[in-house]
Amino acid sequence: MFKTADPKQPYFVVNKLELFPQDEEVLTKLYQPIVGGMGTALYHTLIQNFNPNATMMDAKGIYFLQEQLEISLENLFDYLHKLEAVGLVKTYLISNEVMESIAFKLHKVPSSSEFYATPLLSSLLREKIGDVNYAEISRYFSKKNRYSQKPLKDAQDISASFLEVFSLPEDEAINPSEPVRQAQADNSVKPVETAKVNDDHSIDWDTIKQQFEMYQINPGEVDKNMSQIQSLMKTFGLSEMDFVNEVLPFLSGRNTLDMNMIANQIADNYKSITTRKQLQQEVQAHPEDAKLDLEGFDEKEKNLLRLAHTMYPAEFLYRMKSRKGSGGMVQPGEKRLISTLNGRYGLPTDMINVLIYVCLLDHAGVPSSYAYQVVDDWLQKGIKTGSQALRYTKKRFEEQQHKKTRYKVRNTQNKRVEQGTDWGKKKAEIDPNIDLDKLRESLKKYED
Repeated sequence: MFKTADPKQPYFVVNKLELFPQDEEVLTKLYQPIVGGMGTALYHTLIQNFNPNATMMDAKGIYFLQEQLEISLENLFDYLHKLEAVGLVKTYLISNEVMESIAFKLHKVPSSSEFYATPLLSSLLREKIGDVNYAEISRYFSKKNRYSQKPLKDAQDISASFLEVFSLPEDEAINPSEPVRQAQADNSVKPVETAKVNDDHSIDWDTIKQQFEMYQINPGEVDKNMSQIQSLMKTFGLSEMDFVNEVLPFLSGRNTLDMNMIANQIADNYKSITTRKQLQQEVQAHPEDAKLDLEGFDEKEKNLLRLAHTMYPAEFLYRMKSRKGSGGMVQPGEKRLISTLNGRYGLPTDMINVLIYVCLLDHAGVPSSYAYQVVDDWLQKGIKTGSQALRYTKKRFEEQQHKKTRYKVRNTQNKRVEQGTDWGKKKAEIDPNIDLDKLRESLKKYED
């Protein structure tokens, strides 16, 4: 997606486009909920900005559109990208020795039937306006299209042909003269294209069908749910085999694709999918990290890492809990956790084992909520091995201890100790200039 922060970026519109009443209706009722009111306003503005006599040197800055629509440059491009996505506008970047310009090519608004024949657009409209409004608008256009022409049944075409009515010299009819050919060339203009969804995500549907056929899923199921499959793959960045692998676990005993269940499952697995891919890419890019790294650890920590590198997580968990004095009893939730971390998230076994060790430092078991917090922190820091995880945990612990020590010293230095008065040692101070007679007179007031 192209975006510029320069409001002086020149632009121009390359073609003329006329909107008829039926186009306006489709644009307002079907496209506006998707691209927004400001999106349709931008589309109308671009239509009016076409100047057939202008040259590239006459191009105006993009700020001109901002002023007309009274929106920020960032919002302007957000709405432009929506128009591009639904196919109403094509944007081109033209560079030459003199300047760099943006060129906008406008596409016609398709008919309502063409809109509903595009599952991506139709599904998005339903999501935007809800089922009730979607059904109401669909009925409106369906009824309107049905009544726009009457059906012909058992009718024979009896219209006269051109040559039955008009006569031309035989040579002219077969081989038009030079002036006719020249006029044809002069008036040959490419028609304005109709908007189509700008979908650059090509999918190998044959691969998906072949994989599902191995599990008795009819290829027609893929054809029927093509738009939903395409949307899921594009939303979550799945390849053909990624999608198949995500769907396979719940194909047992089924010969249809339950797209609602598939969508929910893929959404739940999204984080694990991306994490697994990320870890696999990291390991492939840095294979040396997978080796046992013992540098900077004491002997006890080295032994821990050796165990973490050689033992399965379930075995490691049992041993660590046995040493902790809990009898080595492993809870079902702990088994599920280590299975999920390894199977779904693709965490290396040594990293899972160090996670178990870290959790058991402060807990009797391995709480899943705490474990996920620790793993999330590690992944954000780019940690991908047990040695890196232990080194990071050790460093964090030392930093926390250092902060506590500094806080304690600072509080001790700033503390002020109040000194009490020893009245047994302190003598009464008497003012030698006091008038004793006046003092006695004052005290008489308080006598009974």
